[in-house]
Amino acid sequence: MADAPSRSAPGVSAAGTTAAGGIAACLGRRQFLQVAGLGGAAAGVSAVTGGCGAASSKPTGKPVRLGMMSNQTGSLAGFGEADSVVIANIRSALKDTIEINGTSYPLQIQLRDTGSQPQRAGQVASDLIDSKVDLLLAAGTPEMVNPVADVAEKAGMPCLSTTVPWQAYFFGRQKDPAKPQPFNWTYHFFWGLEDIVAVYSSMWQRAANNKVVAGVFAHDPDGDAWPAPRPACPLRS
Repeated sequence: MADAPSRSAPGVSAAGTTAAGGIAACLGRRQFLQVAGLGGAAAGVSAVTGGCGAASSKPTGKPVRLGMMSNQTGSLAGFGEADSVVIANIRSALKDTIEINGTSYPLQIQLRDTGSQPQRAGQVASDLIDSKVDLLLAAGTPEMVNPVADVAEKAGMPCLSTTVPWQAYFFGRQKDPAKPQPFNWTYHFFWGLEDIVAVYSSMWQRAANNKVVAGVFAHDPDGDAWPAPRPACPLRS
């Protein structure tokens, strides 16, 4: 998991001084970061509900506003195909209300389409930040997730993301690996390329072969993550 150092920040305050911070306080900061990401937005909100209890009183206080980036249209629409259904089920289950530390808050989830375009993903993320959401959620591919995370980092907006191998996320955002920049506001969790290698290696070992495997990778953040700067397996180009 590419993580940020522990620090107090709007939206993820350990004291829960904002609505999103209250969620983190209810679950515990680490658990909150692990379960609240998108590719699993349902699991995240369900965990919040299970940990804090469904709201039983009239909501008061500042609304909890989540901005959810989704590939609803375009070539990557398959990644976001279930998102609208997940959101509808969350709203139905929680009645647009969530209880945090004994206080009921209105829950607002804003689902936005990236159009499967990296530039649009970044722009939509900026628009959501300008609209004062408490937390951004992103998933899909590095072309969609990385621009959102970069915008969030620059704006000081908490952002949780998933469904991108961590190498493509981390090294795709570190423009100069020799001078790594810390991520203070953006958090990512997903498996890495080393896990793919482990799975396929065990499969290949079952068949007689010369232990030499050729790979062809696209010249994009996903493909570029394989050979450099820290390859999951030794590759020669």
